[in-house]
Amino acid sequence: MSVTPSLISEISFPFRALACALTWPTKNEVVGGVISKGPGIFVSIAWWTSLLLPNHPVIFAIIITITVLHEGFHGIWVYSWQEFQAIIGSRSFIYQTVLNLVYMQVTLAIYRILTWLAIPSTILPWQAAYWRDVSIVVVAGSVSGTLGYRGLNALYDKGRIGRHTRSHIQQGRDLFLALASSIFASSSMHLFWILFALQQLFDYTIFVVGWLARPRPSR
Repeated sequence: MSVTPSLISEISFPFRALACALTWPTKNEVVGGVISKGPGIFVSIAWWTSLLLPNHPVIFAIIITITVLHEGFHGIWVYSWQEFQAIIGSRSFIYQTVLNLVYMQVTLAIYRILTWLAIPSTILPWQAAYWRDVSIVVVAGSVSGTLGYRGLNALYDKGRIGRHTRSHIQQGRDLFLALASSIFASSSMHLFWILFALQQLFDYTIFVVGWLARPRPSR
């Protein structure tokens, strides 16, 4: 069966949308990205150091490189990511939610597989036990995260907040996520669920405020 041009176009759409959304960050976004992602990266490095060193330096280096690049992009190129979310969100809420869900799952799977290469007892993504806590986090987080993006973009599109304000709010959301992810990795689940609930509340609040906000009158 041949791959039709429409199927190729559909598969490539997220990548084309990201390329279209890429914008060079401002100085404020660079500073904000470093501030928001720095603590999460530091905690992540400390966690992986205790888990993988000194026995698995290569896996450690790969994981830290991925972490710095991944978190650095989401922290500094925050405006580009918001524009990307606006583009994919213009198709439909379901499309945006599913795409964010897939993105989160691929990211989690990469970390789990790399950890498994060093620690064979690690539960892998295709094992049932993996979904005990992750399923709640991923599904609930994808929905609330998408609503948070849509609420933030609604405030921006209605002229209620500017580019820098939108970027700073998103960087605050990212800081919440980075800290919660590190705590999840350390298995401190009681504290994690508290942070997760606060993050959900924050995202739903942004969505409601963005939905209720009226467009700023033009002068």
